[in-house]
Amino acid sequence: MKISSFNILKILFLSLMISRKYPSVAQAEIITNPKAITINATRGESLTRTITLWSIEKVSNVKMVTLDLLSADNSSVLPAGTITIASSPTQINPQELMSLPIQFNFQNARSGEFTGEIALTYEGGGKTIPVIVRLKDPWPLPLTILILGIIIGMVVSAYSNQGKLNDEVTVKLENLHIQIDSDKTEARSFWLRADMYLNVAKQARDAKQIVEAQTALNNTKEVWHKWINQRPNWLIQFHYYDQLVQRLNQDDLKNTSIFYIQAIARDLDQVLQNAPVLSTPNELQKLLDKLSQQINTYIQIKIQLEKMQNLMSGLEDSNQRYEWEDKASDLTQELYIILPSQEAEIEVLKSKIDTYIETIKGLEIQAFEIEKGIKKKALKLIQKQFSCKPHQYGRKKIHKYHF
Repeated sequence: MKISSFNILKILFLSLMISRKYPSVAQAEIITNPKAITINATRGESLTRTITLWSIEKVSNVKMVTLDLLSADNSSVLPAGTITIASSPTQINPQELMSLPIQFNFQNARSGEFTGEIALTYEGGGKTIPVIVRLKDPWPLPLTILILGIIIGMVVSAYSNQGKLNDEVTVKLENLHIQIDSDKTEARSFWLRADMYLNVAKQARDAKQIVEAQTALNNTKEVWHKWINQRPNWLIQFHYYDQLVQRLNQDDLKNTSIFYIQAIARDLDQVLQNAPVLSTPNELQKLLDKLSQQINTYIQIKIQLEKMQNLMSGLEDSNQRYEWEDKASDLTQELYIILPSQEAEIEVLKSKIDTYIETIKGLEIQAFEIEKGIKKKALKLIQKQFSCKPHQYGRKKIHKYHF
């Protein structure tokens, strides 16, 4: 179809009228530098990158929006909140170069490579800025993993060894238990001490404290070997101990509340319990000898005090007797509260009783001499009053009286 010249002019005229009524909008473009952002960082870091924006014409309604970054297999996401734009401009003037800081915070990010975009929109157009982030773990982490692997290997090895040691401890426990139970009655405190160490070993083994269990087993063997090696001599000393206990249980000492005897009874029990820590039976004998001497000392004081009381009963003067009874009561009270460890006080008490006994004896002798003198004077007086010359009565001769 042919177009006439009139039609062509008509079309041109219409186009000119339209262009006047609706002026064309120039398609402004924002140029970014760099065109893409690539980040190589370590997890936990925070860093900033700067991007510049430029346009030859005025651009309005500028907006920048961060988007999520995805891993290559889309299995993990680096959230959009990881990227922060400090202040997005809303307008760019012609020929104006604008710098825009963009902050990346990888505090809670996972390691790996992530890709995404920052969307840039404006009036009349838009574009995207590609973003690539490659994150690696901090260098201590691989080292930590390596060390952890080594430690796990060592723990597994140690666990295997510990299992073996645990079996050895169990066997030793059973063997020692059989050994000490066979001599339980005669061993007395040695059995008690060995059994205590065995219980400690059992508890340590159950708590997986193998070193402590082995130490307790060694203590058990040490105590029991000490008993076995000198068993006859230990038995002699145990018999000696029994004799001292029997002496305390005799009528003159049994059930007494006197502190002295109570202290000896406690010391006897303590000496027996500590026998396993002594080096030899001779050491136990020395301790028992000392307690035996303390018992004898108490008996001697008690006998001397009774002797003093018996002598007091022979005093004729009631005032003297009452005075000495008070002194005897004081001595009895001293004996009641004195302890075997108070050796100096014991010697003073013994000396005081001996002195009182000699004093009372002196008083008795003095009283006897006085009585004897009185009788002698009385006899002389009687002789003087009743004396007479001999007379003859028949064939019988009577002499003076004799007294």
